[in-house]
Amino acid sequence: MAILQWSPLDISAWRKKYVKENAVYMRALRIDLTGDTIWPRTKRHTCQSISWLLELTLMPDAGNAPKAISGLATFTSDGTVIETDTSETAPMPVSAQLDTGQEGVAVFGTPGHGIWQPSPVFPYLFIRFTNLFANPDSTLHSKKIVMMTVNLNTTDDQFSGRYSFVVLDPTGHAIMPGLGTVRAQLMAHLFLP
Repeated sequence: MAILQWSPLDISAWRKKYVKENAVYMRALRIDLTGDTIWPRTKRHTCQSISWLLELTLMPDAGNAPKAISGLATFTSDGTVIETDTSETAPMPVSAQLDTGQEGVAVFGTPGHGIWQPSPVFPYLFIRFTNLFANPDSTLHSKKIVMMTVNLNTTDDQFSGRYSFVVLDPTGHAIMPGLGTVRAQLMAHLFLP
């Protein structure tokens, strides 16, 4: 039996923690009940990954239109997620909403790093990642913590749900909350002949 080429001890611990507790984790990794890897079929890597094309819709403040944000996320079999989106690709001017005494200065965002795991509410998945925002002199301006609760569709190639975030200043004080919806489409990985 091959499962992501982990050692027998790793397999046993993984099964006890995830397979028996929550079947949605198996769906997300595309692993069947026998423990054989369904996707992707490879023997060289010990950590498998699945990439998604994201569409986030930020709920507006009163009177403003919803803001659409495109993104990419990679989920790995060890529970890690790496995310990047179009709101991080260009410098952002600091507004009164992100006021840290530097209004008008542009900040630069990093990709998000975090975790994904089964949610306490079956059959949802919980995703949490953090983006950093840097001042032009490379000091920390703020960090954004994003939390999502999503559900896979029946064919396991799309998910949707809600997300919320909070932006914290360098001392950990909340300076801006937000929320929205997320939809994602699995990015197909074609195997070479």
